[in-house]
Amino acid sequence: MTDFIQPTRIEPDGIYLDGDARLLLGITDAAMTRGRRSGNLRYSRHGTTILYRGEWLIEWLELTSVGGRADG
Repeated sequence: MTDFIQPTRIEPDGIYLDGDARLLLGITDAAMTRGRRSGNLRYSRHGTTILYRGEWLIEWLELTSVGGRADG
């Protein structure tokens, strides 16, 4: 039996903690860090807490999709 990835719904108006966003998307900390450092992934930092709006995550995923820029 083959395991398939379950569809994930990102709410554009939702607020996501860094760790929650990584788990939701199933990607590594390094991938999120690359996205932030490249300027492709918008975020807000409050002390040591990194937050993302769902809209920003969606934009980043669309930007890095096949056919888009793949540099983070």
